Amino acid sequence: MDFLQTKDLSSVNVISCDSVYLRYPYRVEIKNSLAVIIDRHPEICFLHAFIYPDWKYVISFDRRSEDTDEILSA
Repeated sequence: MDFLQTKDLSSVNVISCDSVYLRYPYRVEIKNSLAVIIDRHPEICFLHAFIYPDWKYVISFDRRSEDTDEILSA
């Protein structure tokens, strides 16, 4: 499956927020002024929202699956 859009992020400023720890950031979805990052190996939450383009942290949400019958989807 191909990505719908690919962007070079090499010129993006460093995020100055140390309250979110992403172990394996997988995909970024940007709509208007909200960016959501999927973390594939989370400790607790696997979706993290930021204000875009400033990358100010908003909230982390959706809990990690603990049951084999639950699936990871966003």
